[in-house]
Amino acid sequence: MAILPKTNGPYDLGRLYHSSPIEEDVWRNFGFDGTNNLSDVIWIGQEETKHIMPFKAFLENIKLNITSEFSYNSDKDKWRRVSKGYTGDFSIDISLKIPAHSVNESRNNLAKIENLQKLILNGTQTTQKGVGPLFYVFFRNIINSGLDFENLPSVSSFSDVRKMGFPCFIETVKFEPDLDMGFFEYDSYQRGEDWSNFPFPKVITLNLTLKYENKNHPFEKKPLFSFMTNGEYFPQDNKIFPFLATSPKHGKGALFDNVKNVFNEKRPFLGGQTSFIYFEKLEHKLIFPAFLEGFNRNYEIDHHIIEDKANWAGKGLDIGKISVPKSLTYDISFNVPNRDILEARFNSWQIQKLIRLFYRPFDGGFRGRKFLKDKIYVPGFIEKGGSPKIIPNPLSMNFSAYSLNLNMDSLNLEILSEQGFLEDNDGKLYPKVFKIEMTLSSDLHGEELISPHDKSESGKWGNKNELFPFNRKTIRF
Repeated sequence: MAILPKTNGPYDLGRLYHSSPIEEDVWRNFGFDGTNNLSDVIWIGQEETKHIMPFKAFLENIKLNITSEFSYNSDKDKWRRVSKGYTGDFSIDISLKIPAHSVNESRNNLAKIENLQKLILNGTQTTQKGVGPLFYVFFRNIINSGLDFENLPSVSSFSDVRKMGFPCFIETVKFEPDLDMGFFEYDSYQRGEDWSNFPFPKVITLNLTLKYENKNHPFEKKPLFSFMTNGEYFPQDNKIFPFLATSPKHGKGALFDNVKNVFNEKRPFLGGQTSFIYFEKLEHKLIFPAFLEGFNRNYEIDHHIIEDKANWAGKGLDIGKISVPKSLTYDISFNVPNRDILEARFNSWQIQKLIRLFYRPFDGGFRGRKFLKDKIYVPGFIEKGGSPKIIPNPLSMNFSAYSLNLNMDSLNLEILSEQGFLEDNDGKLYPKVFKIEMTLSSDLHGEELISPHDKSESGKWGNKNELFPFNRKTIRF
């Protein structure tokens, strides 16, 4: 049985504004500030109680966190690691600025947040078995269930929020009044409640962590699955989560796979011929202009150490055994700008695929299938030795021979909301700038290996793989 939030005096938790003014001079200043005519509202609904709570969506920050569990088997006497991929996780961090035009709206916002903090614990004290604190959150094509729409849907009930919303459990609710904006001063004793000298914040910052819940979603299709090992979408995947960026066909041969449909002589590729990042996996090929924000390569060695408790300081190195690589990882962050709606939709569509490629592909339950690596190429930063010094046209999409076989250990996507959005005719929003951060790791074999110097037949010391990692002959002695 639904426990619907009812209008109670100055409280109306299920609406953006109070449904109707009440007595004159009693909890004054009910009304509107104009945002009721806009569509920038984030809706939060809870499964057990059927409560829905709308908030003005003045978005400060949105970040998608994509993680996966790996195990690496290695031996100190072997120059190689064997990686195995397991399950993954997905969450959304959002930060909202919630302004209030009056004492009453501030009061109602506080009540919504109080209600939200109670509901994330376990619904109610009489929570039905099998229900729990399951939530749905909807905001246009930014936070949603992956169900497409041609016109921005109208939300008026919990069933609307459940149909269109992102299924999740809320891990964090952080309430922070904006002290710089100040508080409303209101001294009153109304309806048996004493609110004298209570600080009603004019602006509230609300931070939420939404964790993807994939077991109790009532619909057959769900927002997110990994690709199958043949490169096709999983049958129960909605295919277009999270940005609802569509193309005529969602398979490997989709229109957007040919980047020349987006970039041409009149619309040159933003990355030019040197600044881009290329991904390939399961025959899916993606390319982003890579305006680098940060990059590092971390090479760690595993030495054989002699433990001697008689030594006061230092460690002994067992020089009779070889030292082998322990890890080779890359941390890279880059911005992806979009000039217009077509480019923004294209890059959003690529990111939807990148998220699915991050997770271990579904193999139909067959064991023993080889774990597939990501082919990644960033000219001058991540490339095989012997890659061309003059970078080919990025639109050729023919970079497999220059790419390193790496694992994506982590992937974070941030929407730089301060840069704004581009709005499509159907009410969808596409960020003007994405920021992508990822950690990549090598299995330490083949062309991804930093190998020691060795002595050639001519008596010179060199390196059989001397062009890695900088793709230049740097030393021979």
